Amino acid sequence: MTEMLSLFILCIGCGIPMTVETVGPGGVEGLARRAADYDLVLSPLSPFPAPAAFVEQGAYAGMGDGDAQEEELATIDKTSKKKSRKKDDDGDDDKKSKKGGKKEKGGGKGGPKEYFQDCLFPDYTLWGIVPPLFGPVSCPDGVLAMKMPKAFPMAGGKPIKEAAAPIAMVLGVVLLVKFVFWRFVCGNGKKRSDRGHVDRRSFQGDLDPVATCSCCWSLSCLARVEMLLCPECVLSEVMVRTGDPEGKRPAYMIKTGFHALVFNLLNLCCMPVGMTYFCFCHVKMRMDNARRPHPDMSGTWFLPECCKALLPICSLCSLAQLAEFVELYEEFYLLRDPEAEALMEAAMKDPNVMAMYEGQVQQQMMGDGYYAGEEEWGEEWGEEWGE
Repeated sequence: MTEMLSLFILCIGCGIPMTVETVGPGGVEGLARRAADYDLVLSPLSPFPAPAAFVEQGAYAGMGDGDAQEEELATIDKTSKKKSRKKDDDGDDDKKSKKGGKKEKGGGKGGPKEYFQDCLFPDYTLWGIVPPLFGPVSCPDGVLAMKMPKAFPMAGGKPIKEAAAPIAMVLGVVLLVKFVFWRFVCGNGKKRSDRGHVDRRSFQGDLDPVATCSCCWSLSCLARVEMLLCPECVLSEVMVRTGDPEGKRPAYMIKTGFHALVFNLLNLCCMPVGMTYFCFCHVKMRMDNARRPHPDMSGTWFLPECCKALLPICSLCSLAQLAEFVELYEEFYLLRDPEAEALMEAAMKDPNVMAMYEGQVQQQMMGDGYYAGEEEWGEEWGEEWGE
């Protein structure tokens, strides 16, 4: 190319005319364009550099004052814009398709219901596993036809009907661990009340001396956590202790666990039925303990006790009042000491423990002055009989 351009410049300088075939494709304009493209860079290296005026004239003549290049650039710009718009439209379509897939997968407002969590309200909340009989319905096929969440162990993504056994196994293990943890941490004879000595004459009926809001200051922190996390276990223990005042303490684990299991199963199968049964037992225990120590001391009636058990603000406080009253009533009115009873039960099984228990009782009697009174009584009677 450099040789051709040098020849062209030489011929022009010498006045020798050149044909189109000699100039090459595109004629003079093509050669001028190539000269503008290459000689601007290579002319300093060429042995016959092109004059600056020729390069300017050639560029002007070959480029046509830049109009063709502007049209070409405009065409390229339009093409690139169309491609970018097409990509944006494709991206929007992909996003919409993904959103639509998520809605269909999760059961959006307009999409089909597929998973169990899509039927929580109002189907499961109002009817449980029973198909709705009337009213609004979010899952026409019923709750049992829905799939469990994928995060659920052993039954993730499976219909409830087909995975009933794994679901029952998982729920059973969870409830068992919860009850055993409550039993050995909170319900194994641990004291809930932080009160000191309570006078026996303070028990005047209507759950006196414990008030509804006494849980704010008279309960331990562990007891408050217990009311929040395991209310069914607390009520089950209260039912067993109220029904058998002279029974074993702590209350039998089997009886307490049975009542707690009934509460949990009813809530899982049909929440309104389970909550109704829980509130009924709650009110029944309040009415029964309000008649202690004598039925004539009770001045309350059904409606206020029902309001305390039903209102969400008062429900946990009412349950805490009930549990604390039962504990104080057995300790200070019935004079039952769970620790002493547990030691006595162990002493009946082991002679060494029995000897230790008798020694503790003897020391307590000596501290209370029982033996001193017997010595004085013996001296008085000896003087009277002349001994």
